[in-house]
Amino acid sequence: MSIVLPLTGRSSRRHNLIDNNGRRLARSVLTFIFFKPLVEAMKTFFRTVLFGSLMAVCANSYALSESEAEDMADLTAVFVFLKNDCGYQNLPNGQIRRALVFFAQQNQWDLSNYDTFDMKALGEDSYRDLSGIGIPVAKKCKALARDSLSLLAYVK
Repeated sequence: MSIVLPLTGRSSRRHNLIDNNGRRLARSVLTFIFFKPLVEAMKTFFRTVLFGSLMAVCANSYALSESEAEDMADLTAVFVFLKNDCGYQNLPNGQIRRALVFFAQQNQWDLSNYDTFDMKALGEDSYRDLSGIGIPVAKKCKALARDSLSLLAYVK
């Protein structure tokens, strides 16, 4: 980068300032002239930083995280609890699966790595946790049905 300043003095002729592309520059303007290799280096650096940032953002949102898998297991445990302990034996498994996929899509989760988690073990842990909550079963069933059965209506 170079700074071109008008020359001062008593010369009667005008100082014609010319940039790298042959254009005349105004006399009273402080002008920065960048050399082409420097501009290209800055462009390359900026593009590299931008590409790296985009890749980092994409990598973070690419696959199902462990906490998201646990959330899926928790919702599965709720439906299993409703079927086994609350008298909702007629809930179709296919509809429950569609509700789980719908839930994941609404949260914009990518299920491409769903099989990498031991969802059965996570679901069993969630079911045990849900069963162990010290609330009467009738009250628990009522609350779970109120909050989760509406999800099944969307995927019917």
